[in-house]
Amino acid sequence: MTKTERFIETILKYSESKDYIQASKEWELHHCEYIPEETGVCICGKKHLSKMVVIQNKYNSNTLLVGYTC
Repeated sequence: MTKTERFIETILKYSESKDYIQASKEWELHHCEYIPEETGVCICGKKHLSKMVVIQNKYNSNTLLVGYTC
């Protein structure tokens, strides 16, 4: 599975909609985090990240940790 496929699969898993275009509209930036040890892992599987973004679903309050560059 590619990183893009993994990213989409995770977004859909935690969204209300099962259509990616609609599901992506459910998410908003919650806050940014800096991880000095570069131990962050994105939902796509990318590792060794220091800049992370927390997104929150505005319909169900789920939160996900996404790499800043993903």
